[in-house]
Amino acid sequence: MTGRRLALVALVAAGGLIGPARAELVCPEAVHMAGRVKSGKSLSHTFTLVNRGSAVIELLEVKPGCGCLRPELSAVVLRPGEQTSLTAHVNTVTQPGGPNNWKSTVRYQEAGVARELELTLRAEVVPEVSIQPANLLLHVSGPMTAHFKLLDRREQPFQATRLVCACEHVRAKLSPPRRSDEGWERTITLEVLDACPDGRHDDVLRVLTNDPEYAELKVPFTVMKRVPGKVQASPAAVEMTAPKGQALPAKIVLLGTCDDQDVRADKVETSHPAIRCNYAAGPGSRLTLRIEVDHLQITTDDFKGEVKLHLTGPKPQTLSIPVRVSR
Repeated sequence: MTGRRLALVALVAAGGLIGPARAELVCPEAVHMAGRVKSGKSLSHTFTLVNRGSAVIELLEVKPGCGCLRPELSAVVLRPGEQTSLTAHVNTVTQPGGPNNWKSTVRYQEAGVARELELTLRAEVVPEVSIQPANLLLHVSGPMTAHFKLLDRREQPFQATRLVCACEHVRAKLSPPRRSDEGWERTITLEVLDACPDGRHDDVLRVLTNDPEYAELKVPFTVMKRVPGKVQASPAAVEMTAPKGQALPAKIVLLGTCDDQDVRADKVETSHPAIRCNYAAGPGSRLTLRIEVDHLQITTDDFKGEVKLHLTGPKPQTLSIPVRVSR
């Protein structure tokens, strides 16, 4: 063998030795074909995950590909040879007819290396009972109504016995069925009450019926309540980090309202001498804060403080912004 061929063989062997290690978390059936399923019927499948390696595997999270998919994991740590199950539940009542793919991405850590494993559940959805849209995102500042369309394509429609929402500030009602070109059609009306608190509210509307085949239909919705004139900070909290002994970078916080009213401040207070905060008008109707922390005045590795801003506009209010420094 020539010197050139010997060098090539050595290079190939070295490449094999230093190449990427094979991931040892496996699923014997990473793609499952569920066949035909009627819209509105529950669809679930359990995937088996096996650790075929020699190191412990930690399952970090399961990320569903869409809001209609709800994954359930039975264990998060797998020793060599152990296995766990991941069950994917699909809310088919909001899915379009025809072939559908629902993906779940399993993020895990093996020997200090972060990896991913993708699982897919496939089915052909046969339209029978459906609700559209698949979910609602409602941005509100006061009372508001929104609508879902419930469609039953069978000869005789079911009778709804009850509508249930977890949020006490949302009311739901259902119109009587009427014939359309598509089948029996109803309108579900959601009414967000003025008493709904500020912030994000995730909920699921449950339609209970007298039909054993479709005893319960579910559809998610989200209410985002923003009060006019209420000032919000972005980010809502400040976190700083730097190696011990090094200066900490300044942070910028913007204050604004959902209806673009001018934000004005009277004074600012800090909970510790190490924290400094200056503010200036702009951009636009917002107010800009610059927050600094003097690392020389911090004696702990996990420092917590606060900036308190006294606002005069759009209305008098006090806004607190947590400040945290970690080493």
